[in-house]
This record gives sequence, C-alpha cells and structure tokens, in this order.
Amino acid sequence: MSGTISKHLGARMVPLDLLSPHPLNANVMPEELRAKLLAHIRRTGRYPFVVVRPHPEEAGRFEILDGHHRVEILRELGHDEARCDVWQVDDREAKLLLATLNRLE
Repeated sequence: MSGTISKHLGARMVPLDLLSPHPLNANVMPEELRAKLLAHIRRTGRYPFVVVRPHPEEAGRFEILDGHHRVEILRELGHDEARCDVWQVDDREAKLLLATLNRLE
C-alpha cells in the first residue's frame, strides 16, 4: 500500500468494547508504572488520548495503535468508553506508529 496518505479522522469517544489491541503490540509496562497510571486515571479521570485506526478487517471496530495499557486500566476501573484520536493509516504506517509511539511514552 505504498503511497497511501494517512488521514486524521479526529478525536471522539469510542466504546471500549469496540477497541481491539493491534496483534503486533509488544509494549510492556512495569507494574509500578502501571499502578501509578491507574491511580492517576482513578483520581483525575485524565489520560492521553488513545491512538486508534478503523479496524482493517472488522467494520465498526477500531484497532489500538497507542494506549493499550490505558484501555486495560479504563476497563478495570469500569469505564465504558475512551477518548480516542482516530487516524486512517495502512498496515505499514500502523506498524511504524506501534514502533514509535509505544517507545515515546
């Protein structure tokens, strides 16, 4: 899919049950950092937007590119939806985002 241009589709609230982890996500968060993130979200309700794309194989669903741990924590805390930044990207761009965004946090 070379030459495909990514397109920002905007920010929106997305139901957690429509979010699927990207199968190549290998990001691991140390338990101490995860506990701090959970406490912060519980206390403030604030967190960086989860970066997603429309799921390439399942209509109406979204694939998480950055924010896998935030989504897990939101589920654990009983939230129904997440603030997401939606991008239309191809598989190549999705892999690049997985490799870079998950290393920046």
